[in-house]
Amino acid sequence: MFHILFFSIFIVLISTFCILKYVVFKNNEKFNKIVEKLLKIFTVVYCSLVIFNIFLPDGFTISLDKEILLGGMHQGYAILRWLMCLPFVALPIAVFSKNRQFKNIASYFCVVVTLVSIAFYSKHMQFFTSADGRGLNSVSVFSKGFKQFLLNGTFRGIFFGFLTMLELCIPIMFAIQEKHVFNFKSKTDWLSFLILPFVIISSVPIYVPQYLFGYSNIVFETFGLIHWLWVVCTIILLVSLYFIFRKKDEKVKKVLLFVLSLCLVYQYTQMFGAVSISLKRLPLQLCNLGAYLILFSLITMNRKIFNFTMIINVVGVIFALAMPDLDGEGLFYLYNMHFILKHTNVLIIPVLMLLFGVFPRLDKFALRDCLIGFTVYFISVWALGTAFNAISNATGNGFYSANYMFMFSSETASEILPFTKALFDLNFKIGYAVFYPIIQILVYIVFSIVCVALYFAIKFLYYLKDKAMHKSKKALS
Repeated sequence: MFHILFFSIFIVLISTFCILKYVVFKNNEKFNKIVEKLLKIFTVVYCSLVIFNIFLPDGFTISLDKEILLGGMHQGYAILRWLMCLPFVALPIAVFSKNRQFKNIASYFCVVVTLVSIAFYSKHMQFFTSADGRGLNSVSVFSKGFKQFLLNGTFRGIFFGFLTMLELCIPIMFAIQEKHVFNFKSKTDWLSFLILPFVIISSVPIYVPQYLFGYSNIVFETFGLIHWLWVVCTIILLVSLYFIFRKKDEKVKKVLLFVLSLCLVYQYTQMFGAVSISLKRLPLQLCNLGAYLILFSLITMNRKIFNFTMIINVVGVIFALAMPDLDGEGLFYLYNMHFILKHTNVLIIPVLMLLFGVFPRLDKFALRDCLIGFTVYFISVWALGTAFNAISNATGNGFYSANYMFMFSSETASEILPFTKALFDLNFKIGYAVFYPIIQILVYIVFSIVCVALYFAIKFLYYLKDKAMHKSKKALS
């Protein structure tokens, strides 16, 4: 029934669009501009709904028992779920940047993936209506009735249908609108097949590797083999991307950055559907916040936001690389994948922006702006963390507990740095609120010092580059 209704509506919509374009408003420039605006609106709506969809219950995106994973079930379906991530990355770039390679990917590959996804409607509903699904279904303060509504088959079917309808209509509409056809004689079009694997690998969902490989017997331990391998691979990836794209034009560089940024947002947000949602999982940790700020800086081309991501967020990643917050499970466990993918991109994207010259060099005001921004951020998360933990203490509900910047929980901090436990013992209470002045002031000071050090390190690299260029010009003259 779903398939008949879906394709009936789809045929009516596309037929109506074709009639309007080629009969009613034939060669009408005003109509074409309206269609272009509508496509952009549809794309923004689609991306917003995809992000919201991640918060809905989904029994497939969660961490599973090792025995279930070793059984090798759902591996083919996991690959389909992986490919279903592509439209979120390809459609915005195809519509907004008008990049021909991504138009090909959206018009052909993404449409095929969407059609295959529709064929697995029953399989999707099996997981969408499963009581095992988390996301909003795991929030303790929501009513039982609301949670039952989230698992309602009719609601999830309508939502899936609307989302999928946009996935099909957007690429087909712009293909009709622009008469976009794959040009078999063009090297530019064939380049799409080189770009596609990169986009597929970059957009891997955090929960897919565990289905394909199990958790693995290799435990992701601090300063273990995998930890060092991750650091080395991050450096290699950064250097490789720089040298591959450094001589490309600015539009190509921005497309690369948008691909990585969209993947980052998508992969980070998947944590909300994979584990329980609580106030401590709000995107207020620096690297979590950076997942959104990086994309926002690219969209708005806001220099101050970029400076913040380049200095503050990169310093956050440096601390994460030095003191990873790990779960002790095998490499492909979804939390480990989340930790690796998120921090890798939060580091690589701003650095590539700097190296590619997408934003101007850090000037003398950059450090001042960043330290002011970090101070505002620090005071905000300190106040919120103190308030949330006070509510948690008063109500006994762990949903409200928070540990922003790891300065509210002695257990978590001492696992990484044992000496901090003594600093947490130096505290005082006002009502239900607990204050840890020494450790919290220390976090602020140490982080600020590292930010200053990174800023001057970047300025020193500027100096070396300018000096080398000056010598090169002098030699030529």
